[in-house]
Amino acid sequence: MPELVPVMDLLFPNEGFSFLDDPWGDLDALYGATAKPVLITEYSYRAYVPDGPPSWMPPGYAILRTQAERAAYYSHFTNELYDRPFVVGAHWFQWMDQPASGRGDGENNNFGVVTITDDTYVELTDARRAMNGAVRVREP
Repeated sequence: MPELVPVMDLLFPNEGFSFLDDPWGDLDALYGATAKPVLITEYSYRAYVPDGPPSWMPPGYAILRTQAERAAYYSHFTNELYDRPFVVGAHWFQWMDQPASGRGDGENNNFGVVTITDDTYVELTDARRAMNGAVRVREP
């Protein structure tokens, strides 16, 4: 999403975001250049939640319309990672939603697997359960 480059550069000027136009091609190229295993850390998707965190801070990340759409994005992303044997793991950010009033730095997102009151997002939990059940053993 090229329109996000100025926002991401403003918020994270030293991070070197490369996964904008062709994330899977970029990931493959990264492995091709380094031949090192890759660990994906702190990825997530946020969605609109009535009476939940507003998910506007930081700007620049998409806000999906529904929890079902969020679960579908999770499944697609995880399958793409699994299809790359050089990816050794991925870490979902984060267990619980952030408070609507924001955490210490103001971030206030629906990134959680559960709400701030520990209620599960059923669609996401079901997608995660299905993905865990479908994990295939890789041959060395």
